[in-house]
Amino acid sequence: MNKKILIILIAIIAVVAVFEVVIGVRLIQDNKAQSETIENLEATIRDLNKRITMLEHEGEIVYSDTGFNYLAIGNSITVHGVCDYWWDEIGMAATKKENDYVHLIEAHLNKKYDDVWMYATNYSVWEMQGTDRAETFTMIDPYLSSKLDLITIQLGENVTDTATFQADYEELIRYIQGKAPEAQIIVVDDFWNKKEKSDIRENAAKNCNVQFADLSEIQGKKDYQCGIGTKVYDSNGGEHIVEHDGVARHPGDKGMRYIADAVIKVLG
Repeated sequence: MNKKILIILIAIIAVVAVFEVVIGVRLIQDNKAQSETIENLEATIRDLNKRITMLEHEGEIVYSDTGFNYLAIGNSITVHGVCDYWWDEIGMAATKKENDYVHLIEAHLNKKYDDVWMYATNYSVWEMQGTDRAETFTMIDPYLSSKLDLITIQLGENVTDTATFQADYEELIRYIQGKAPEAQIIVVDDFWNKKEKSDIRENAAKNCNVQFADLSEIQGKKDYQCGIGTKVYDSNGGEHIVEHDGVARHPGDKGMRYIADAVIKVLG
């Protein structure tokens, strides 16, 4: 073998050996980084297993037998489908999925539990039905399960007739309790400045012995609303500008963060 080539090969082997030693020393010295890498890999594996399970049961609501199961029931603040004036199936009007209050709560839960399963459903039909609201209960039946650990109920902003609102809210809570007896239930306060409906929600929660997330500090404050002209992004990263008045009145990222923190505070 040519002496020059041999020298080059020896140099390459030496560099690789030094590199391996340095990496080995760093791994030994930085156990925290190594642990975080392992935890991230384990989380990725759990997420892949979850996705596989959901694909196997496509169209069904699936909860874990061993993980933490969270259900968010609400109106457009919780989740709104894609339409002409809204571009992602998330809480209106968060700038992106990870900034709506449901996904912020999910992120918090992911820090406490190894395996979190979360669903969000828009149940605004219950709000808009002025009488006999219990007729709509079958619409949330697929989401209710004895496996649920946490349920948030964010309903009321769209109610116009409050004649039976408190009785209906209590009936809804008790129905959910019957279907998910082990779940911690938290009623979320009214986002807009509607004291009557806010008081009704709080009283219903007390009467049914469930918890209440207070939003009185931000009710009616435009600083916590999205506002016209805000940039938001769809699931593909596409940029959109909020021009719809109804969307603009919904909580922006600051409002979503406050709602999430109010729920997390109750969670303890």
